[in-house]
Amino acid sequence: MKIKILVTGVTGLLGSCTVAELLESAGNVELLFLVRAVNQKAGLERVRKSLGKAGVQVQTLAGLTEGQIVCGDLSSSDQLINDPRLQEVTHVFNCAAVTAFSQRPSIRQVNVHDTLEFAQMVSKLPNMKRFLYVGTAMICGDSPNRTIHEDDFPADTQHFVPYTESKAEVESLLSEALGQVSLVVVRPSIVVGHSRLGCKPSTSIFWVFRMLYQAWRSPFPLNFKIDVLPADYVAKAIAYIGLKEELAYSRYHIAAGSEFSSTFGEIMNTFMITGKENLTAPLEVTIEHYRENRNQFNEWFGPGNSRMMLRAINLYYNFANLNVTFDNSRLLAEGFACPPRFVDYLGLCIRSGCDAPVSEQMIDDFK
Repeated sequence: MKIKILVTGVTGLLGSCTVAELLESAGNVELLFLVRAVNQKAGLERVRKSLGKAGVQVQTLAGLTEGQIVCGDLSSSDQLINDPRLQEVTHVFNCAAVTAFSQRPSIRQVNVHDTLEFAQMVSKLPNMKRFLYVGTAMICGDSPNRTIHEDDFPADTQHFVPYTESKAEVESLLSEALGQVSLVVVRPSIVVGHSRLGCKPSTSIFWVFRMLYQAWRSPFPLNFKIDVLPADYVAKAIAYIGLKEELAYSRYHIAAGSEFSSTFGEIMNTFMITGKENLTAPLEVTIEHYRENRNQFNEWFGPGNSRMMLRAINLYYNFANLNVTFDNSRLLAEGFACPPRFVDYLGLCIRSGCDAPVSEQMIDDFK
């Protein structure tokens, strides 16, 4: 049977890396891309630029066509339902979302309302088989000090940011919106860099670890673990789960798990080996230490808005101080490969991700 996939979010990090994986390894697949653009030509230019950053070869990019571009976004359901190309779609890989850790009103509008309307629309397509939804493992909210399993959430919990709250809410509503269409949810843990390209595709979240390095102070116990994966591993898992005919479950963590997560001590040591030799061990400090020494931020992190930097430190402190990992046994039981450890490719991220000021790198995560 012919597989035709409509991919949303192709201009984002996970969307572009997922398409890169599909182009490289999924030979019996046709792809359509939902892209915000004034016309198909402009949309194709956006897609090629994004995929180029994700490592897709020039000759492969040249083979993409305007006919693969569906102009619109998750709010365009009324127009999309009449597109004849969608009548052949068998799978949707929904990678699109507002991922900012800010308080933007558009977060719930796009991540919940528009996503549900989009799901209802594709459920009416005659050949639809599977809707793969890319969520986030961080819907765990403020649950600390444990290994988290897929069936633990969504549940009532306190969330640090509207983004994770919106992802938990929509996940609980998608099955009803999709009706008879099969829903598969994948929940990546913290995505940082790329195992082959380092931070060239994106410096999202990498700057948090860079700040710890530049201040040489950790507000977390150095034996705490953090569950981090590269975007290309996550993308391979999305493609694998999305296309596998028989699945044992409907929800999967894409995670490092307890075995492959790194400690903050290992992360700081990797920074020291890569770029800060002959230093003493990093200081273990409290989060209050950062607050009390805000006047030193420019010295530690370079020029920037110290208030915004402190806000970022506080926010990521809440996440990282949970000391959680996400059980990945379901994914591995499906026959998928074990993940790389963050410290195994962190050196590549350091070498490719420290050119721009920290203040510039954090903008995309907060805009």
